[in-house]
Amino acid sequence: MTNDIRATDAIAARLEQALAADPAVPFGTIRFRLAGRRITLLGSVATLDEKAAIYAAIDDFASIRDIDDRLQFDMPTPFVFAEAA
Repeated sequence: MTNDIRATDAIAARLEQALAADPAVPFGTIRFRLAGRRITLLGSVATLDEKAAIYAAIDDFASIRDIDDRLQFDMPTPFVFAEAA
């Protein structure tokens, strides 16, 4: 069991570095929990490109097989145009 915990910690550290190094990933807004082969994504993204970059980083880790995506998509507030009087 201890070896499993060490392996999980090592994968988590490498994934954290990969996410921090990717300029497309919003730094500080993404958190994750890793348990065995399952990753739970937490936090929020503003664009689909950010979400795609996160998935691309995870895809590089063959040991992660299951993604529990709890990311919130922060939809930008649409512009509201006042009708001309």
